Amino acid sequence: MQFKLIATLLIFHQLITAQRTTEPYLDVDFKTLQTYKTGEPLSYPVIELSTNQSISIHFDGLGANEKNLSYRIYHCDALWNISKIALNEYANGFLENYIENYRFSLNTTTSYVHYQLEIPNNDIQLKISGNYVVEIFETHNPGKILVRTRFFVVEPLFDIGAKIDFNTTKGMRNFYQQVHFNINTNNIIIKDPYNEIKCVVTKNNDYQQRIIVNSPSYIEHNNLVFNYINALIFDAGDEYSYFDCSSTQFSGPGIDRVTFFAPYYHIDLLADVFNRTKAYQFRYDVNGRMFLRKQETDIQYANTEADYVVVHFTIKANKEDAFQNVFVEGDFCTGQRTDNFKMIYNEEFSAYQASVLLKQGHYDYKYTVKTNSGEIVPSKLTPNYYLTENEYQIYSYYKPLGSRYDRLVGFNSFDSLRDR
Repeated sequence: MQFKLIATLLIFHQLITAQRTTEPYLDVDFKTLQTYKTGEPLSYPVIELSTNQSISIHFDGLGANEKNLSYRIYHCDALWNISKIALNEYANGFLENYIENYRFSLNTTTSYVHYQLEIPNNDIQLKISGNYVVEIFETHNPGKILVRTRFFVVEPLFDIGAKIDFNTTKGMRNFYQQVHFNINTNNIIIKDPYNEIKCVVTKNNDYQQRIIVNSPSYIEHNNLVFNYINALIFDAGDEYSYFDCSSTQFSGPGIDRVTFFAPYYHIDLLADVFNRTKAYQFRYDVNGRMFLRKQETDIQYANTEADYVVVHFTIKANKEDAFQNVFVEGDFCTGQRTDNFKMIYNEEFSAYQASVLLKQGHYDYKYTVKTNSGEIVPSKLTPNYYLTENEYQIYSYYKPLGSRYDRLVGFNSFDSLRDR
């Protein structure tokens, strides 16, 4: 009887998750999605299994009225396909639960409701490592997803070491950075490391441009070595630009002027200039992250007292340098390259321009070009400097023969300047 029940639950789970996308998403009426390790707003959304660590998810719903929201969590494989396992195999609790923690904005020109969710919680606890996707929806309309985000749970069985090399097998050391890394399995017996281990490498936590490595270059005792793999050569890029719009009373760093046209404050950024031959200049950045705050209030109240402003981005470029699909991006885009962040070429000003509604705070940003084939090419509008400071994340997955899901057994982050 128990076997039949488990089989029925598994079939039902497979039916409702078939063809379901797991890409991060924000409905047009929701803004400022943040997913991080609780207590560390600038951290990666990675926690360790069977510890007191948790994931915090924050987002705003525009408007003065709260919505009755619920959420569900799915386990995913290394490539973000929903795993074909039942709920009771990856979690204790119920599939769908209510979001009960919300607060209304205070003293802002734009009314919004701030929602907060912490995982695990009293309603659901996670049992296994791996990738997880969270879907948020109105309780009475579970078929329409309003917010979707991702996080990782790691059981640190493997140790990962890495080195970032400027002398790449692609040549021209001035332009590229190559990642070499090794995995120490700590005497855990891997019967078939060429097929049971999968690694994912990202640059500055940009999962849209992840590199998947299916097998090591060679094996040395307990070490799986991934050296001189051409796929792990990245465009070095340039440092992120940044601005601070934490105050509407004066122009912060990166800002040209602040004006008010009802119902929003408008932030005009200093114009960037398309120049791929300029000399490298180090700028301190946080590699695409954002940090919410309002200058006139305590930082702990930023979630409900920071206002929404319209930020105007400009990058000067001659018409002959114009590209069809240019986007401004950073963590504030939630991994989405949509029309909300697409820049339009203005011939009158010989510049790309975009206007984005953002919450007050500090923001890193950059420009990327999306080709007609869908390829993302950041270096079309910005130079490549091998000295650029980048962060590389390495995720190691283990799926033994006969297992039905990918375990995340190792994670580490490396800095291109520190780990050379």
